[in-house]
Amino acid sequence: MHPFLRPLLLPLLLLAANPLQAQAARIGRLPVLAPMRAATTVCRALSVNAELRKRGITGGVMAQDSGARRLVSIGTTSSGRVRTLHALMSDSTGPKRSEMESVSVRFDAEGRVQAGTHSAMTGGTPARLSEDRRGGLLPSDTAQAVALAAALLKCKVR
Repeated sequence: MHPFLRPLLLPLLLLAANPLQAQAARIGRLPVLAPMRAATTVCRALSVNAELRKRGITGGVMAQDSGARRLVSIGTTSSGRVRTLHALMSDSTGPKRSEMESVSVRFDAEGRVQAGTHSAMTGGTPARLSEDRRGGLLPSDTAQAVALAAALLKCKVR
């Protein structure tokens, strides 16, 4: 073996023997838009800043489902229609590894889904094994987002 290669041999062997592989971010794995569980959900009114008011959003509700490790918020107009929905859910997938999904949805003035995104992220140690993916709404996201937004409108604010 060439003397120049000897110092590289051990790091290369350790790298090849490392069983950890990148954790793939999978959009649609977590039930981020599933119905809220009343027993573990707390709802709070959201205050709205001037920028959101300029966009027609005058109020909102944030729900925390501690049983599912999920946060969901809606932004509403003065007439009580939902204009935005944001949902975020996380899950631990092993020691020093986590997975998170988020969904953002915009509704038109009639309450129909106008546009949205669905994202998945993984995190962990070492960071090089993490991944992020982003795409459009999944086919099931539209109906689930409408139902979840309607449920948050009825949520009892504390």
